[in-house]
Amino acid sequence: YGDIAGEMVNVQGDATLERSWSVPPQQTWTTWGARTRWFIGVSETVALVPVLDHRQDDRQVYSDNIGAPADQHALQSSTGLGVNIMNDPDNLIVISGEYLWGNQKHDRLVDNGTVWEYDHGDLSWKEAHARVGLESRVLPWLTVRGALQYMRLQHENVQERGESIPGQPDRWAETQSIKVRTPITLGVGLHAGPFLADLVLNARWAETY
Repeated sequence: YGDIAGEMVNVQGDATLERSWSVPPQQTWTTWGARTRWFIGVSETVALVPVLDHRQDDRQVYSDNIGAPADQHALQSSTGLGVNIMNDPDNLIVISGEYLWGNQKHDRLVDNGTVWEYDHGDLSWKEAHARVGLESRVLPWLTVRGALQYMRLQHENVQERGESIPGQPDRWAETQSIKVRTPITLGVGLHAGPFLADLVLNARWAETY
């Protein structure tokens, strides 16, 4: 069986900074996402779980990357495959891998006579994630779980200026980074009749999807 999900976001607002200038309020439906996930039984205890995900975010934002209100065009896609192993109802093993790629472009929106440091920003990324997770119900009232991830993050950021004021010198900056992360997740579940509490501790929680 499988599931398919989608969303559209109506973005309303404006990009301002300390009242020095503002962009007229805007409204857009071009921020959206779509996702599909499937569970394919290989045996009575093993299932394959392929996942596809795509997100697009087009709107006006204040861009820290170029230091000005900007027109944003952002895309991110990912594909992944997981293996769920449940030898018995009380124990689950999850092994998965995922590849993500995306791009975020910012184009400056306003010109109030200031020599802006940058007019355009282009951030792209490629990421590979691998995960192993375990969950076990050790007592009727207690479930424990843990997960370890390996993440390789490759980011490239290009900024340029060439439009702020005619005659001003162009400005260019480019940075690249490759980082490896190994976040750990630990958790417990407490069961008391109809009451269920899930408690989770994440290392590098913002990177632990």
